[in-house]
Amino acid sequence: MESESKTVIIESEEKQTPSEKQKWTKWQIIGLTVFILFMLAMLFVPQHVAGVFDAMAQKCLDIVVKNWVIGMTGVATIVAVMIGRILERLGMTDALIRIFSPIAKLLDINPTFLIPGVYNFLGDVNAAGRISAPILKKAEATKDEIKIAVCTMIQFPPTFASFLLGISCLAAAEINAFVVLIFSVLLPLLIVPLILRFTIYRDCKYKDVSDIPSFTPEKGAMDTIFGGAIEGAEVLFLTIIPIACAMFSIIATLEYFNIWPYIEQALFYLCKLCNIEPASGTMSMIVAATVGFPMLKEMILSGSVGAGMVVATFMLGTSSFPITIPLSNVPIIWNKATGIPQFELLRCCVLGLLLRFISCAIVGYLIAPLIFV
Repeated sequence: MESESKTVIIESEEKQTPSEKQKWTKWQIIGLTVFILFMLAMLFVPQHVAGVFDAMAQKCLDIVVKNWVIGMTGVATIVAVMIGRILERLGMTDALIRIFSPIAKLLDINPTFLIPGVYNFLGDVNAAGRISAPILKKAEATKDEIKIAVCTMIQFPPTFASFLLGISCLAAAEINAFVVLIFSVLLPLLIVPLILRFTIYRDCKYKDVSDIPSFTPEKGAMDTIFGGAIEGAEVLFLTIIPIACAMFSIIATLEYFNIWPYIEQALFYLCKLCNIEPASGTMSMIVAATVGFPMLKEMILSGSVGAGMVVATFMLGTSSFPITIPLSNVPIIWNKATGIPQFELLRCCVLGLLLRFISCAIVGYLIAPLIFV
């Protein structure tokens, strides 16, 4: 048998023409091109090769280490996951399914679709993905229902801290926060799923509460608390920090070659187009709302921002920004939990952001000036 297999291999090799043996594959050609470009760069501009690496490392050191490794953002992530697990153990997930069941029945959709947005609002966007994505999977939600859940989650603030800072801006502008919350939180909770359910993502089906398993785990108090903290640390160090390093390395490279300012300028004009205060709005999108809202508050106190612009900027800041969240964190975390390809999840995030900008423009230009005079 061994001699026969060798004979078959020899015959197959003999049938191959010399051109087939020497033909380059696509990735071999790309690899050769990259190698040539790298060698040319080392020959003519070696300082830029080192400069790009230094810029990437320094950017990650300044932002990732400061915020996630030794800063409040990293600690908040661990605490958020722990709190999320505590709330889950106390039966909040099962209670939410009961609360959302009438809305889900009206839309003919799995009632778990709103859970990610609530966990996002109460805790942290990364914790929301870690906790609620497996919930939708366990409830046998379809791919379209999961995508609707992601698009809806993007409408909510990524942390409770950013939400409270936004409320302080509304207070400074003497704007009724409860009325604003109707347009920024309650209506998107209903309108976004309604639009997507009957247009793009139609593969949905309502499931009765009795057909959905319980999501309240049977764990002891200590296992819930410390297990949640350990899980939060895993999310932080094994997912968020690597993703943040990758994203800010890309940003540093674009900055080094003077491309990033054009992207910032594009975001600046996008904010102006949607009646969002451009300076603080751009800061919220790139860095965090916890940086953008204090800038907005100073402008409000100086009297340079109108009510419509304040409300629109509040709505943007209480969305899932900065851009590293929808462009990297959410697709990667949800891909691990649901198996949906990252590119499809990325499209969901972009669609969610597009709907948010449209709602900011509608409220900022048309609704807020009529209500808050």
